[in-house]
Amino acid sequence: MRALSCLRAVLLASSLSSIALIPTAASQSASAPHCTSIAKVMLDVGHTPEQPGATSARGVPEFEFNLKLARRVSLELARSGYLVSVLVVHGIGQEQLLNRVAQAKRYSPTLFISIHHDSVQPLFIHEWSFAGRANHYSDEFSGFSIFLSELTPKFAESLAAAQILADELIRQGLRPSLHHAMKIPGEGRKLIDRQRGIYLNDRLAVLKEAFYPALLLEAGVIVNRADEINLQTETMQAQIAQAITQTVSRRFCGTNGSKAPPGLLDGHDSERK
Repeated sequence: MRALSCLRAVLLASSLSSIALIPTAASQSASAPHCTSIAKVMLDVGHTPEQPGATSARGVPEFEFNLKLARRVSLELARSGYLVSVLVVHGIGQEQLLNRVAQAKRYSPTLFISIHHDSVQPLFIHEWSFAGRANHYSDEFSGFSIFLSELTPKFAESLAAAQILADELIRQGLRPSLHHAMKIPGEGRKLIDRQRGIYLNDRLAVLKEAFYPALLLEAGVIVNRADEINLQTETMQAQIAQAITQTVSRRFCGTNGSKAPPGLLDGHDSERK
């Protein structure tokens, strides 16, 4: 069966001019893992067309990266028989955030993943010319980051999923970035797992308001000129999609058990006290 035949798009509109594009798996494929219940995954496309987030080294808005990757991941999840919803929101400011949270709560996913692409602080930004236009770049940092909130009642489940996802990304050849832990203005995030690039951030509405396992993935640093190119390739998008699908399989289908994988947490328990 072709991947697209596994998806059915439903367009939902709201008074806040936001939309949710929700593909769903019609049925489990022959290769899907055997589950007592099928996981429902929500892929939240970070930012909006009106507020597209960071700008890549070659001038591409982050929102475009987020949407393309979310669609690629949704295909992989659907091929494996999981129910998957891709959430796309329009608007600006607090209203779009509140509507995003409301849409996610209404769907009540087994796992919520907000898809983003990363940038760096202004002191690391340099100017260069690409295609005859001035652009900004920073090649100092590269790699993925994962964010969680301790305010969600599902923090333990979110952490377990984040650990598996990071392990799967590393197994695919990706590496975490630690630059958000730097003690500089705009950073200083609490890094709870250095080996896996997992951070705490209790200010993100889509994470702190979640009553389901939720995490935010910064797939790579798009102001890094090499990362930007790699993140647009089918190879890397397939690697990330496979890592997310394996995370769902291992954590929520029980393919390799339901407990979090062993690993160092850099004294996380003591840090939370």
